[in-house]
Amino acid sequence: MLKEQPRPTRLMCVIFAVSLIAVASAEEPETPRCLSMEAATEKNFDLDAMRQEYVPAFVIGSDDCAFPDKGREVAEALRDVQLNLLQSLADDPQVTVNDLTFFSLVFFDKDGAIQYFFHRGLEPEQGNQVCKMVRNLSKDYRFPLSATRPFSQCGTVRLQ
Repeated sequence: MLKEQPRPTRLMCVIFAVSLIAVASAEEPETPRCLSMEAATEKNFDLDAMRQEYVPAFVIGSDDCAFPDKGREVAEALRDVQLNLLQSLADDPQVTVNDLTFFSLVFFDKDGAIQYFFHRGLEPEQGNQVCKMVRNLSKDYRFPLSATRPFSQCGTVRLQ
C-alpha cells in the first residue's frame, strides 16, 4: 500500500491563515502618535532630535521659527486647538476628562496636521482620554497658518 503523504496545500493554507491572523492583530501606530512624555522616552523617542527637525511655531524676537512675526496668530491658533479639544470632549459622552491642566508638546507636519502629541502631568486614564480627543480632533483639524516645514509648539493646556 502507498502511504499517504501530507498534502502541501493543507499545510500552506494553515501557514497562510496563521500569517493573516498575525498581520491583522499587529498594532499599527496610531496617527497622530499620542503619548505621555514618560512613555515616549520608554519607546526611545528622541524629543530633542525631533525639536531640531520640527522648528518652533513662534519664538519671540527670532526668525528661526515657522511663523516669525506672527505671535498673535500662533497664540490664536493654539487657543483654537484647545477649543477644538473641548468640543471633542463635549461631543463624546465616553470621555470624562474635565478641569485638567497639563503640559503638551505638539509636532505638526508642514500642512498643519498633528503628527505627534506628547503630554505630561496626567494620570494614565486621563492621558488615554486626552489622546482619544486628540485622535478625534486630528481627523479634520489643520493648523490654520501655512508653513514651509514641519513645526512644533509646546505649552500648558487647560481643559475645563
